[in-house]
Amino acid sequence: RIEGLYYDQQGQFGMRLQRGQTMRIGLSAQSYPFPAPTGIADIALVMPSARPIVSVALQTQWPVGQKSTSMDVTTPIIVDRLGFAGGINYMPGVSDWRGKGQMLAVAGLFKWTPNERVEVIPLYFHSFGFGMEVQPSILPGGAYLPEAYDRSVFFGQHWAKRKSNDDTFGLIARGTPWENWRLQLGLFNSDQKRAENYAILFRNVQPDGSGSLDVIGSPQHSSAGTSGEVRLSGIFTTGRFRHTVHMATRGRDVQRVFGGTNTVSFGPA
Repeated sequence: RIEGLYYDQQGQFGMRLQRGQTMRIGLSAQSYPFPAPTGIADIALVMPSARPIVSVALQTQWPVGQKSTSMDVTTPIIVDRLGFAGGINYMPGVSDWRGKGQMLAVAGLFKWTPNERVEVIPLYFHSFGFGMEVQPSILPGGAYLPEAYDRSVFFGQHWAKRKSNDDTFGLIARGTPWENWRLQLGLFNSDQKRAENYAILFRNVQPDGSGSLDVIGSPQHSSAGTSGEVRLSGIFTTGRFRHTVHMATRGRDVQRVFGGTNTVSFGPA
């Protein structure tokens, strides 16, 4: 869920818009509308602040060399009426297996409060990964470990790189149109595209490190879904008792394009 409303996630929804994430399961799901036996991940969004705030973070990992630069901004645009919160994150660097790659993420939301009874929140998140070298997988030929290798050297294929695009659009509207009643609406579109994808496999690897190299290549594939929920909640108090009624309808439409993978054997390696 996002802010308690149903969301069918297909692409990534990064940290730039997340204030936190709560797992609703067991006791933590008490009084939570429409819980699931296996639990629900409920994302709480960052909301615009009452004054301008800019936060910048620079990170680096040693000895791997992974770097990250991020900036988050939250500010009122019209006091008590319209505000903005968003951020950007750029990660060039080297992975744990010394493969290179770059990731860029941008996100933002507006919170519009036309009056004390209504608020509208449009949001957008985009993540772009490019030049991402694939981690090789080692499959031993028997019940033994392969020879130890130098973890500071990338031994995959430099041409086998991944490219990805993830987008999430959303609109949340909620308010109290009638006394004792609260109306909420959430509409989201989540899209994941993988322009190209590879798997690097060293099969039948012997104790001396020799084996055979296979590369599995996949053409562009995608997964896109539109989902949403409309919920009407009523709260009524009689004496020492409070009664809560929830009525909701949900839907989703998902389209996926996949298949067409091919394996090429490159022989001994």
